[in-house]
Amino acid sequence: AVEDRSQHKNRASALARLRTLLALK
Repeated sequence: AVEDRSQHKNRASALARLRTLLALK
């Protein structure tokens, strides 16, 4: 369960990063 939560957080972080990159573009 803990791993699942960590993975979800990681995914959200990656998504936010992609969004920022797109916003910069």
